[in-house]
Amino acid sequence: MTTILKHLPAGQRIGIAFSGGLDTSAALLWMRQKGAVPYAYTANLGQPDEDDYDAFLVAQWSMAQRMLA
Repeated sequence: MTTILKHLPAGQRIGIAFSGGLDTSAALLWMRQKGAVPYAYTANLGQPDEDDYDAFLVAQWSMAQRMLA
């Protein structure tokens, strides 16, 4: 991860697969701190434990917005 963060292009858009867990949440924050413009992507994979996917998205995006504000 350290090597990746050293080579992030400042001011450019960077895509990241966002699971909403601690690791990707921290990665979003680190990317922003290094000057990148993170674009987070997530997908509904139909997991049986994802009963209310829309509520999950709202919660995770709200958290990400607070972290990046």
